[in-house]
Amino acid sequence: MHISDILDSKGRGIHAVPHGTPLSDELALMRQHRIGSVVVVHRQTGQALGIVSQPELLEGLVQMGPDALCHCVTGIMRKPAPSCDASATVQEALSQMTRERSRHLLVCDETSLPVGLVSLGIWWRPNLRMHKWKPGCFGKSRTRANLPAAPGQA
Repeated sequence: MHISDILDSKGRGIHAVPHGTPLSDELALMRQHRIGSVVVVHRQTGQALGIVSQPELLEGLVQMGPDALCHCVTGIMRKPAPSCDASATVQEALSQMTRERSRHLLVCDETSLPVGLVSLGIWWRPNLRMHKWKPGCFGKSRTRANLPAAPGQA
């Protein structure tokens, strides 16, 4: 299976903001669409410059505090964005995500224009359904009720 197959089934749209967008606007977009990342593109060319996802947001807030919300996304975006082309196999994409410690992979054409975005969830959801995996199938559920007490607590 190739990334192009996934894009054909899920769609090729992405959520993007132009460079210079305030972080607060980017966060509002993520919340509105319930998404984990937004691509930052060049205002004139549309080429991908980077990506902002939850780890970058947290790092920006830790480094700059609440003032981070007034800064533009280019200050905290991951650049270059982890990316591949649509001809990559799913296995290649998953390996790249693992190597680059990224939950999202931007799919670009030969001119660096973004044509889609894939995430780990896109791959795992169908496999969970296909194998009929259910909560607890990997062993005893670890809830607070059945975890051993921490040392010194009874």
